[in-house]
Amino acid sequence: MHQVAFLPLALVAALPLASAGAQDRLAAPAPSAPVAGASFRLPGAGERPLIDRLQDGTIWVGAETYKAGFDRSGARFVPFLGSQAQRNWPAAFRGKRVTLGGKALPCLDVAPQLVGDAVEFARGGMIERYVLRGDGLEQTFGFETLSERAEIVVTVGVETDHEVMPFGDGHRFSCPDGSFEYGRATAIDAAGRQLALTTRWTGQGFEISVPASFVAEASLPLWIDPLVYTTYFFANSPRELRTPDIAWDTSAGHGTICWERVFSATDRDVFVGICDGAMSPVGGVLTVDFSTDDWRKPRIAGNEIADQALVVAEVVPVGSSASLVRGRTVTGFANPVVGAAFLIANNAGNPDVGGVRELTAAAPYLVAYEYNFSAIDHDIYGQRVNTDGTLAGGSISIDVSSGFEERPEISKSCGNGSASSAAWGIAYRRRTAQDSGEIRVAYYGPVSGLRSINGQSSVSAQSQVPLGDLTWAISSPTDEALGRQHLVAMQKPGVGSLLELRYILLSSTGGAQAATTSHRTYDYGRLDVDSDGCRFALAYEKLDHSTAVPLGAEIITLAQVGQSMDVQDLVELPNPLNQHRAPRLAARVDNAAAYYGVVWAELPSAGSWRVSMRTYSGVQDGPILGTRATACGTPQATGSILLRPYLGGYITLQANQPSNGAVGWFVGLPANTALPFCPGCTLGTDLMLVLSGPVHTVDVPCDGRFVGGTLAFQSFLITLPAPGLCLGNIALGDTADITIR
Repeated sequence: MHQVAFLPLALVAALPLASAGAQDRLAAPAPSAPVAGASFRLPGAGERPLIDRLQDGTIWVGAETYKAGFDRSGARFVPFLGSQAQRNWPAAFRGKRVTLGGKALPCLDVAPQLVGDAVEFARGGMIERYVLRGDGLEQTFGFETLSERAEIVVTVGVETDHEVMPFGDGHRFSCPDGSFEYGRATAIDAAGRQLALTTRWTGQGFEISVPASFVAEASLPLWIDPLVYTTYFFANSPRELRTPDIAWDTSAGHGTICWERVFSATDRDVFVGICDGAMSPVGGVLTVDFSTDDWRKPRIAGNEIADQALVVAEVVPVGSSASLVRGRTVTGFANPVVGAAFLIANNAGNPDVGGVRELTAAAPYLVAYEYNFSAIDHDIYGQRVNTDGTLAGGSISIDVSSGFEERPEISKSCGNGSASSAAWGIAYRRRTAQDSGEIRVAYYGPVSGLRSINGQSSVSAQSQVPLGDLTWAISSPTDEALGRQHLVAMQKPGVGSLLELRYILLSSTGGAQAATTSHRTYDYGRLDVDSDGCRFALAYEKLDHSTAVPLGAEIITLAQVGQSMDVQDLVELPNPLNQHRAPRLAARVDNAAAYYGVVWAELPSAGSWRVSMRTYSGVQDGPILGTRATACGTPQATGSILLRPYLGGYITLQANQPSNGAVGWFVGLPANTALPFCPGCTLGTDLMLVLSGPVHTVDVPCDGRFVGGTLAFQSFLITLPAPGLCLGNIALGDTADITIR
């Protein structure tokens, strides 16, 4: 096989050029048809809830409508009362007391154990069991042996801020944000006999009695069985999902998605899910955290060598006002395993994580975070993290100047190729005045395992942005051959209070190489950007000018053309009326037809947020291959073409080799030239290049000017002179016209 590294310069000059300016947002391609996205969901009624066992022995269980924690002190039930609940409203079931015929039975203080689909406390005189259901907990008390057949009285202490009142056959726990119910208890023996029991609220707990007459005839074991489940006062209680993010593993062909559920105003949970190459869910939801600690702002990146992803989040523990940064690994795809939570930094927040594509097995992640030095001085630090969840070395000073640096955004990866030139880009804001700031960029590369800060670069005076919730992002670098360029995108104040979009291409040392500011057709909201090694994809919210309500979200493909960035594709996310929020994407650097995985949050109906996802190809719609009948001669020249005709891609040509001749290819711009000395023969190219031999791979350069250009390929056959062949010994094949997308 012959490799043609670059198409000849003559072809570059002859191809139609893409729009050089691309300054006007309206000049971008029209949006292609939206493609519906898939989504994950938490377990509901009839399904097994999620289970998370912590290092200290605590067991957490979670589902759509509740979560519950189990430790030596007992069980804690926390109903989900809508994301706008002012705080959590738990009820702790503690202080058990059991009597048999008025005599106290042993009730040991023991740690919980996970037994099948239940959590059990083996308390000696009885077994306290919580059967785990998707819609609640089935609390049961079991007696496998009895020293006598007499009345059983179980007293359950309850600690709660709810108001507890009789309701139906049970009791209702009510608070300002909603309610949950503690159902009527039932006695059930081993033979299936049942008896509805009286459950009395004492003001400090429940007292449940089993009459001596039922106990006397019961077949052991005997169980007492109340049900704890959630109801709502408010039919439209919102279930809000926020801050989705995605990591992609090209070698495994899978992605890992994380997101945040707002459980209440003081408590957010983080979950992950695995998707396949078509961005369809694989398996169920996995837990990063659904304790009553507040985990928020999750971010994720992958390590391809380890087939792993790392999720980081800002965490505020229960009872604390100071935030810290924690992480958990997610390893594997067929049977993913979530590692134990570990501490990355104290007194810190706003973390982001950069992953590793194709460097070395020992290459760690890089986590960037904002360190709270004082009320007026925040700094940007980094921390390398190994794939086993340990920290690699100490903290790294990114920007520790005596100012207020905040909200670092790190590139999804440090790029492909050699470790000596790979680098993560870190974009953050430095406040320059009371109401404005400047976006700055730093670089970090794993050179022999040591720090390599190439210096910080201010991203142009036009990057001045007001404080608040404006966002920015930085892409993974382009391939090593292109000089490790990063694209920085940001919201930018326009006229009055309107928001524009600005994106700037930076070299590996921070020099601005191309810049574009949108001419708004609407306001721009939160955004994200990544690179497939050649071009860039930018996803962003569209906002209504007057109300800032999302109008949907779009993704565009960008390539450098001269001193500007050219918009070469535009796709609108599906269901634009669903209030798309916070789109995030990750590049898939492979030879497949789709190059990005995209996730976002949307609201398909009142109170029903979901995280959706889809693929994005990054290339224009339209025909790629056309064939013209230009063959002549006997035997005719024939061949095949393997296509990936995108920037950074390739075109593989394969002509059929006869036993008594030579074959090759004519390459050039499309032509239709009749050969007067060979009737019926047509030359389909203008013969800019002749390739001898049957197989050739033509690399398509990462040059934005190629997009939209068409090349022609025609096979030829040279044999010994024979009748019917052009010039006595040449036959031609049909011509393939290939358009670069």
